[in-house]
Amino acid sequence: MHKIVAVVCFIFTAPLAKGNPDYNQDRNFTFLPIFPDNYVQNTTMDIDAYINLNRQQHEQTIREFDIRIEIFNQTYAASLEIMNKQLELLIFELEQANEKLDPLVVISEFSKECVNKYRHIIPQIDNTRSRMVNCINQAVHKLPNLLVDVIQIRNFLDNYYKNTFETNILSCQRLNAKSPHNITLCITQVVADTNTYTIVNQKQFAYKIDTLLCGCNLILKQTLDCSFAVESETISAIAEAVTLINRCLAGLDNCKQTCTGNSCEDVYFMDRSEVDFSSKVMGNPFFARNDVKNCLMIKIK
Repeated sequence: MHKIVAVVCFIFTAPLAKGNPDYNQDRNFTFLPIFPDNYVQNTTMDIDAYINLNRQQHEQTIREFDIRIEIFNQTYAASLEIMNKQLELLIFELEQANEKLDPLVVISEFSKECVNKYRHIIPQIDNTRSRMVNCINQAVHKLPNLLVDVIQIRNFLDNYYKNTFETNILSCQRLNAKSPHNITLCITQVVADTNTYTIVNQKQFAYKIDTLLCGCNLILKQTLDCSFAVESETISAIAEAVTLINRCLAGLDNCKQTCTGNSCEDVYFMDRSEVDFSSKVMGNPFFARNDVKNCLMIKIK
């Protein structure tokens, strides 16, 4: 299995501002309509319709913030889902390894002994799952902290719209009740101030989102490294156990790697020139030996 390398947070980067808080936001957000100071006076637009138009634009701005936050949440969740798939594949590998060893346990006492001797090297499924889930949970638990700043900006702006803007509109109407012209001028100024406040918050939001993406990529890299370490150790352990069991079944269990395949500790080395396929009489490999253990291997040089 191979390490999955995916920096998926960059999926979300394209529509966002660069990492400069003064970056031009025109490409990123729908701004409130900017009317000239005498716009309301010079049109037949009802002042209430003008106010409602701005309220609708406020709702649209907050909706855009919410969409961007939701896109980030979905992208982040999709990244973690990749790791869940990785976990499923790893569990499948463990199950397959154990299923292949189960028949050997019942074939013979010898094969059973070989399997039981080395099977413990293969990690337990529950332990492997726990380690992988722990890697994933580290990323899950960091998500709320990642979103603190952008959610705060979103909520501050929403609160400004629902409280400061509305309060200022009511003040205009109350303090200038006898002068429609002054009401219009006052409300136009409130809208202009709100537009300025909106633009400032849009820039801050875009800058924080950009910073958020960098933090997201770092966290996902750490999570991938963690899960890959578990995956690598598990696959290596499976391979080691299978190799040792196969060597045991082949009678090579007590053979060190330096013996390169000899299944007996006692080895008699014979020159190829000593081999005579036509004669019943050849050199005695037991000559000058006091004893042999279980076997004697003749190795042709």
